Amino acid sequence: MMQREAKRADRVAERIRAELSEMFLRGAVRDPRARGVIVSAVRVTADLSLARIYVRLLDDGLDPRHAIRARHEGSDEPVVPAGPGVRTERQGALLVALESARGHLRRALGGRLGLRRTPELTFHWDDVVDSGMRMEELLMEIAPEAAPAPPTPTDPEEDA
Repeated sequence: MMQREAKRADRVAERIRAELSEMFLRGAVRDPRARGVIVSAVRVTADLSLARIYVRLLDDGLDPRHAIRARHEGSDEPVVPAGPGVRTERQGALLVALESARGHLRRALGGRLGLRRTPELTFHWDDVVDSGMRMEELLMEIAPEAAPAPPTPTDPEEDA
């Protein structure tokens, strides 16, 4: 029974991913902060009550010069919420835009999915690619240190 519920949750997650991707492509969210959004993954709980939607940007602007630096006066709080994996203002602004459109998206999804109850939507920045890039950077840093020194050629007369 539990395996059957998990398979259904996977099917619903894939449908949600496909439908949201199409909705974003067709401009269902008119907020300019949500331009270029990609739904990379969706995870749905077994009881279909909650859907975690992982998003990225076509141009995610990972240039560190654009990292979140703006702060409220006299506070350490960022102007744009910086959740786990959010490294730029653009990424944070995307999540804010999707949060504000959450009700509209859920209502539209409900009509497309035909479920008795549409899952609650939560949006999260997909940092899997960022983690992979960071791992690659670390490996490139240690590669020269870990590489063995090339053998020095020996003179054939010395061996004799």
